[in-house]
Amino acid sequence: MSALLEVKGLTKRFGGVTAVDACSFTVPEGSVTALVGPNGSGKTTAFNLITGYARADAGTVSFAGTTVRRPDPVRLARRGLTRTFQQARIFADLTLVQNLVAALQQPWRVALRRAVRAHEWSRALELLEEFGIARLAHERAGNLSYGQKKLLEFAAVLMG
Repeated sequence: MSALLEVKGLTKRFGGVTAVDACSFTVPEGSVTALVGPNGSGKTTAFNLITGYARADAGTVSFAGTTVRRPDPVRLARRGLTRTFQQARIFADLTLVQNLVAALQQPWRVALRRAVRAHEWSRALELLEEFGIARLAHERAGNLSYGQKKLLEFAAVLMG
């Protein structure tokens, strides 16, 4: 099985504190992998480095066979490498389906709005079904439990 994500020697320091110290691991394609450790062990910092939300002091990240030279969260997300956050980032006043369609909003797509709308709604409903929250598709996202909000956020990652 080939490596989908490969991290080598990833290091991040904040002043005199080393938050991530030469972290290396490989995530094989098609696998489920967990990064575990106690509070303050550098897990979030490692995810921020891998997904471009922070700059590493040393080390390399390769995704889908390509070394990530200038990590940018937007570019990496377009390639399929992104993260979720501890606090779900949703639009509380929109429905679940509207949240997923909003994940696709990009300025260049405005001209294509009508042509893709039906497809987007169909895909959003499919994802909500996959995550077991389709029955809530037309509810306000702000009414969801924390766990349901996280499921919605994961669906949005796959949607966008």
